[in-house]
Amino acid sequence: MRLSFQRAILASCALLAGAPAASADIFEPLFTATRVVGPVQVVRPGRAPEPMRIDHSYPYGTRILVPDATTMTNGVPAAPCEAYVELARDFRFRLGRGTDATVLDMTVGDAEDRTEVKVFDVKSGVVNTFITANTQKTGSAIGDALVDKNLSAIVVKTPVGECTRLSQRNEIRVEPSPAGPGFTAATFSTQNGTMEINGPQFAIKDMKRNASVMVSGNEEQTSISTVNGEYVVSFEKGADGEERVLFKARCIGKIWRQRAEVGGRMAVAVMVYYPRGNNYEMKSYHYLEGQTNVGMWTSVAAAVSGEHSALTVSDELAAANGGDEEEWNPDADGGDAGDSEDWNPDDSDEDDGGGDDGGDSFGGDNFDFGW
Repeated sequence: MRLSFQRAILASCALLAGAPAASADIFEPLFTATRVVGPVQVVRPGRAPEPMRIDHSYPYGTRILVPDATTMTNGVPAAPCEAYVELARDFRFRLGRGTDATVLDMTVGDAEDRTEVKVFDVKSGVVNTFITANTQKTGSAIGDALVDKNLSAIVVKTPVGECTRLSQRNEIRVEPSPAGPGFTAATFSTQNGTMEINGPQFAIKDMKRNASVMVSGNEEQTSISTVNGEYVVSFEKGADGEERVLFKARCIGKIWRQRAEVGGRMAVAVMVYYPRGNNYEMKSYHYLEGQTNVGMWTSVAAAVSGEHSALTVSDELAAANGGDEEEWNPDADGGDAGDSEDWNPDDSDEDDGGGDDGGDSFGGDNFDFGW
């Protein structure tokens, strides 16, 4: 049963009674399948799998399984399997072929402190968003409060990061990573919408339209690479610190994590490399959880054990490439330590042949980052 009309009447009555508009619930108590193509299955809490039915409503906690297949008509491929679901009139989603996702209600609080949050927990496949709720602030206290509610209302969770503050049209695609078993790759793309991505030790804020980033890895490793557009990635940098990097084409960030055998504290190593012409510029550091002193990184093992902390990154690069590299120290000239602005090597020098932007160039696409 569709409840939109009934809920609209209730909301109108509340407004006539003097209730503030921002207090109205955003979502229906159930979500509805508005289009089903192919043998899509749903698994309601405590129930066996069953075919998903169009115009049928389901409780939160329901798992949706879209076959990775194409429907056939008279022996001819017709259309890919997919399902469209509606959480409210302004919050609609498409689940593409191969999708395994559970729709959860993670609402917290009561009355005026109530924060509605619905989560798509995506194990695999693709989710497209069609969010037409108002996300433009005007300075009105009530209106801006509703905008904040709309922006925080949807979370798309993947094995490598969570997508939040979604507006308009976006796509989140989750698939096995070429890195091997146990690794997942998620591609987050904006079309005419916006989003933010949050993961362990990193955050990507304010992704604008026509931007795309791939995040891949597992609990121990994360790789972040640009697919299209520009955006800022914030990497944790010790206690209460961060390294903000403007990502463009061919940028890659890598995070390694390892627990120390003594004490169990996590060691984190971060590396970012940035293209400059046909070469690359790199910066890297490591830290322990809760640690304020951030050091140059040689390896996660070194970060955990504390060994070889005086070695520079360029020493390891030289060993890996079988050649000699000049020592690289990003802070030798006042460099990047404590920078408040986004790190962008291209800002300091238009000529790729040199400059004092704090980094040597490391040549070639054959460089092995050890991952």
